[in-house]
Amino acid sequence: ASDSSTATAPVQPTGWTKIGTTSHSNLSTAVYEKTVAAGDPGSSVSVSFGSSVPGSLLLADYSNAVGSPIEASATANSTGTSHTAPPLGGLNAGSWVVSYWTDKSTPTKANPASWTAPAGETQRAVEVASGTGVNTALLADSAGPVSGSYPGQTATTTQSSGSATQWTIALNVAP
Repeated sequence: ASDSSTATAPVQPTGWTKIGTTSHSNLSTAVYEKTVAAGDPGSSVSVSFGSSVPGSLLLADYSNAVGSPIEASATANSTGTSHTAPPLGGLNAGSWVVSYWTDKSTPTKANPASWTAPAGETQRAVEVASGTGVNTALLADSAGPVSGSYPGQTATTTQSSGSATQWTIALNVAP
């Protein structure tokens, strides 16, 4: 969940665990995890904020995650149109790596925002909008198992941003 304020944090969804938060300028991002339980499929997930702020939310569901699903994570911040998610090292054999980028920009209908995922990663979700100070986001992953280290991945957007955050998250998966 991302929002255009560092003073208003998202309220943690019930039953979810916070992995971490990061902020850059006037953008704040929080990542949560949850192991799916029997009654979860088809249920809704609510994320709220303490006040009215522009925000974005992407929900990803990865099957075959085992043990503690999050093996490692790292964050980075940037500005402009090129945003690099940080590298990760020391990964177990067969890890699956997820990259997440979000920014705050001011796209218009005449000049809409769009994201381009890095070569070698598979785009899984994108959220764009138009207006003043909106959040846009992109989620992509390694599309297969990796081992050892995973280089930082760079996504680009058509809108220059003064505040962007990036995440790289490695998942433990069953062989």
